[in-house]
Amino acid sequence: MPGRLRDRDRFAGGVVPISERYERICFDKEYRDSHKPQAAIITPGHGLLDVTIAVTLEEAGDVLKRGAILVDEADEYGLEPHVLVTLDHAIRKPGRHGQPSVVSRRMQFVMIDRQGNAQDAGPAPYLDFRPLKPDETDAARRFFEADWLKDDIEKMAMYFAIAQLVPQHLTETRERRLAEVDRVEGEVKARDQLLGRPRRGASAQGTGR
Repeated sequence: MPGRLRDRDRFAGGVVPISERYERICFDKEYRDSHKPQAAIITPGHGLLDVTIAVTLEEAGDVLKRGAILVDEADEYGLEPHVLVTLDHAIRKPGRHGQPSVVSRRMQFVMIDRQGNAQDAGPAPYLDFRPLKPDETDAARRFFEADWLKDDIEKMAMYFAIAQLVPQHLTETRERRLAEVDRVEGEVKARDQLLGRPRRGASAQGTGR
């Protein structure tokens, strides 16, 4: 691991420090055991990913802030320009020693048009876009002169996300967590019945001398 990542990790004081070296990493558990040695699964919340994102934002945040011009050849939004805003949303709950733990985290995308209308752009819409061609550069550059781009686009996206996307994310997370709790309770009850253990709250009767 590069020294700047390890230094940033020590400064952040993560619960699980990143290793100085990884033999293998993957982003899907399906590939964790596909080869030897076992790969480390890198997901949101993993120290290595969090530190890499933090260092990238520190070193190139101004470039990412400016964004990029992409073309949607599917023409879903017509010929009018739109702004795609990426939001990182996490749901946390109180953890041990007062440290919150992330229950669910997702990237959410909001598309805004020149009238200020916002809509959910779905998961990773940029994957269907392509970079500009050389003969499209001049036409695209003129879009930057539009007055509506001087508005607080990020704030508009945040308001839409708070009103629409965040409640949906919270509801889905609650339902998934409740289903998980019910599943675990069901497995515990089934195990206790198999072992002949009394369930909590039930009385055990027997005979004695």
